[in-house]
Amino acid sequence: MKHFLFWLFFAFATLGFSQQNILIVDYANSFSSDQNAGSGVYNRLTATQTSVTRVSAMPVAMINAQNYEAVYGDTDNETGGAAIYTSDGGTILVSTCPGNLVPNPSFESYSNIPTTLAQYGYVDFWSNAGGSIGSPDYFHLSGLANVGLPNAAFGTVYPRTDSAIMGFLVYVAYKPNWREYINAPLTTPLTPGVTYDISFYVTNGVNNGDYLGMSSNNIGVHLSVGAVTQTGSQPMGITPTYNNPDPFYDSTWVQMSFQYTPTTAVDYITFGNFFDDAATTADTIDVVALWASSYLFIDDICVTPVLISLIVSNGNTICIGDSTLLTAANSSTGYIWVDSLTFTQVLSTDSFYMVSPTVTTTYAVYNATDTVYTTVEVYDLPILSFVTTDETCEDEDDGAVNLTVTGGTSPFAYSWDDLGSSNTEDLLLLPPGVYTVIVTDANLCIASGSTIVQASTLDCADPYMFIPNIFSPNNDGENDKLFVLGDDITGILFIIYDRWGEAIFETTDISRGWDGTFNDLPMNEAVFVYYVKATFNNGDSIEQKGNLTLVR
Repeated sequence: MKHFLFWLFFAFATLGFSQQNILIVDYANSFSSDQNAGSGVYNRLTATQTSVTRVSAMPVAMINAQNYEAVYGDTDNETGGAAIYTSDGGTILVSTCPGNLVPNPSFESYSNIPTTLAQYGYVDFWSNAGGSIGSPDYFHLSGLANVGLPNAAFGTVYPRTDSAIMGFLVYVAYKPNWREYINAPLTTPLTPGVTYDISFYVTNGVNNGDYLGMSSNNIGVHLSVGAVTQTGSQPMGITPTYNNPDPFYDSTWVQMSFQYTPTTAVDYITFGNFFDDAATTADTIDVVALWASSYLFIDDICVTPVLISLIVSNGNTICIGDSTLLTAANSSTGYIWVDSLTFTQVLSTDSFYMVSPTVTTTYAVYNATDTVYTTVEVYDLPILSFVTTDETCEDEDDGAVNLTVTGGTSPFAYSWDDLGSSNTEDLLLLPPGVYTVIVTDANLCIASGSTIVQASTLDCADPYMFIPNIFSPNNDGENDKLFVLGDDITGILFIIYDRWGEAIFETTDISRGWDGTFNDLPMNEAVFVYYVKATFNNGDSIEQKGNLTLVR
């Protein structure tokens, strides 16, 4: 199937399509032929045919005369159905039902072409639910007289797809409690606990003025273990699995659908009105000459397991180094997990798969009927770097930590383990010790780190001078100016140079610090050189040069 889809997409890109041109593709042979759609019919190739045959006489005008591609499925057991696509990839009509558990769902497999009403027995697999009087009908494009389409006895109607449909009475005004049913065995029993999509198409056709003309509610579907049986022509009197409570009357094909999760292995499906006349609402819509009734045509019945519903636990975003559990559900045919870029490498065949990607990665899980994709987005962790200022003299408790965070996604939240449980980026006036911070970014990615403020053995009674090697003039009220620090200083000369040796700050006032500007303009983050000459009250002096870092 994957090879076929690739071929189809390749055909989209390489073939030119003219107005009303249809591309017919056979799944079995991947064989194609361009056919002019001006005749108003769809065509297909079967697995054994080498020429195109008519399969439906639905006018092209009913789905707009533009560029179409008609793609038909399995032509042997009719479980594939058909789909009409526009050349730009948009879907106009889809009647495919992959994995259909209904045999002969559009009544194309038969023993004979119908020649009159009540020949339901010609349709393979389908019956009248054992009623001794009720007689549903079989209609075909090649049928004779009143069972030939589109101009059948009970209305004008084209098959929704292919060539055939069935029909049955839902309500009969002139015969109390008269019912007709159709039923068939499923190809395999439904699996208890698995949810199934069930759908079918019905229409009343265009009324011809002779018969029928009534709406009715109670269009029902019943799923059972073994066949349910009608007695005579009476209503079955059971509560169906599905029932449409609203009166229905429509000349176009209308889909009815529901979901069903069996508790037992049901293996039969039955259609009809399961209620008596007292519980049925029927009204005259079109006045007719004879036999006022409600009659339904039916086509394209589908019973298939609900497609995989992919659930990602813990969300579909993780921080690098974390894991997340991908969980698939609602498959009765197993699971195959793959990286979407390497479909040939099977990662897991369980319903769940634990992943720990280091980069954003798209995964796929598929079964016999569906493929579902999910992308796990991976976020970078914050990266922490510390510049630590040790204690200047014994018991001064004037250490500092300047933290810089790169990576991750701002804003960041900080949680320090100092005595005040600080939540700022930097710490000041610290006693010696180990300081640990936990940083959480906007994506809730977490990083932690530690640094040490070393204790000093210098006697604070002795004169001393100290220049911090980093400061952050960002107007947050912390470490915004760079001062010459110390004790018993009576005079200083403090000069700061940029990388080219130009003096950008100079002062002899110990109370004046540098605010990170030059000519009233803020300097960029960089490394600068400082020179300090300090005089102490005991007459000693000291000169010191070094580097300092400005961060914002």
